[in-house]
Amino acid sequence: MEKRKETTQKMEAVTKKLIRHSFLESVEKWPPECIGFFYQPHRPEKPMPQDKK
Repeated sequence: MEKRKETTQKMEAVTKKLIRHSFLESVEKWPPECIGFFYQPHRPEKPMPQDKK
């Protein structure tokens, strides 16, 4: 039972470090990462029609 408790405590400590590190990394980076920056819509392959005047 003691070994299980030690393992759980180690897992909690590692989890806290991972969360803290990932949070601080995202706060300190500039510009902040956003999924919207990575999304690129499909662009038409044909040129856009020009209005004739």
